[in-house]
Amino acid sequence: MSQHVRLGDSVTVSFNQDKTYFSVAHPSGFACFSCNPFGCAFRRDFPDCRGLDLAEMLQGSNVIFLAGRDGNTRFPPNQVVIWDDHTGVPRGIEIVNAARAIKVRSDYLVIVQESHTTIWQLFADGKLSPRQVRRIKTFPNAAGICAITTQGPLRVAVPDVSEGRVRIVSPALPAERDVVIPAQKSQLACIAMDAEGRRVATASHNGTVIQVYDVTSGALLVKLRRGSTAHARVTALAFNFNARCLVSVSHHDQHGTAHFFAVPEEAQRSRLSVPFIDGVRSSVTLALPCGPAHCAFTPDNSLVILTCEGRFLRVAFSLRDKSAAITEEHQFYDLAPPGGTPDKQ
Repeated sequence: MSQHVRLGDSVTVSFNQDKTYFSVAHPSGFACFSCNPFGCAFRRDFPDCRGLDLAEMLQGSNVIFLAGRDGNTRFPPNQVVIWDDHTGVPRGIEIVNAARAIKVRSDYLVIVQESHTTIWQLFADGKLSPRQVRRIKTFPNAAGICAITTQGPLRVAVPDVSEGRVRIVSPALPAERDVVIPAQKSQLACIAMDAEGRRVATASHNGTVIQVYDVTSGALLVKLRRGSTAHARVTALAFNFNARCLVSVSHHDQHGTAHFFAVPEEAQRSRLSVPFIDGVRSSVTLALPCGPAHCAFTPDNSLVILTCEGRFLRVAFSLRDKSAAITEEHQFYDLAPPGGTPDKQ
C-alpha cells in the first residue's frame, strides 16, 4: 500500500501490516477497525486533542503510532508518538518536520516527511527502543507516498530525488546498493510493492499506464493500461498476496473505478524473453459510488475499499469469470457533521 488516504480535510485512514485491521485518525482521536468481520476493535477520544493526522496500528496489537496536527500540544506534529492503549502511556520520537505517512511492521518503523524518509529499527535486546538506521532524501512528498514489504526482509519504496523515479532501499544493505527506477515521466501518484518486495507498481499524476518493475534489477516487466480517461487520478494500488492480481482505484468527477489486472505469468519472473509486456488491459472493472479511496487485499483475497465518504466496501472478484461485486458495505465514519466521530459499534 502506498500511502494514507484523506477523507475530507481532517480524517486519514491506513491498513495495518497484514491488512486485518485499519485505523482512522480524526479530529478528536483515533479508532481501529477489524476488516473481517467488520467492527470497531477500540477507539480513543482525547478531550484536549486538537486533531490527529496519522494513526498506524502495529500488526493487530494495542500499540498505535500517532502524529498530530499543527497546534496539537499533546501529539505535536514534529513527533511520532508510540501509544500503548493498555497503559495509556505515550512515548515520542522526535522528527524534524511533520510526518506525512507512517509505515510500521514488527521490526521496523518508516516515517515519511516531505523532503526525506527515515527508517527506524524498533527493538533492541527484546525491548522497544527505536533507532534510526537510514535517512533517504526524496522528491517533495507531501502526499506521503511510500510502500514497504510486509513479509521477509524489509524493502522500502519511496520517490527518488528526481521526478518520476522510485528508490528501493534495503536497510540491511549499504546505500550504494539502492535500486533507482525511472518509473514515470511525470510526478508519482502512487506506488505499491508485493508482500515480499519482488515487484513494484507505479502510477503517475498524468497518463493511464501503470508500470510494474522487478525490484532487484529495476527492469520494466509489464505496462498495464487502466483506461482512456487521462484526468482520472489513481489513489491506490495493491497487489494481492500471491502477486497474481493488481488492482488500481481511481476517481474522476466524484466517480470511482476499480481496475483488476491479471499480472501476466511471465511478469512474475525476474527475467523475460522479451524486453517487457505491453498493453495489458484490466480483466475486470467495477464502478464505485465514491470519490478518492484507499484499498487493500485481506488474507481471504477479498478487496476492502475505504472511501472518502467514510464507507467500508468489501469486494468479491474473479479474474477467471471476469466479475466483481460489492458484497458488504458499512459506514465507519460520518463526515456529515464537521468533526464527527466514528460510529460506535
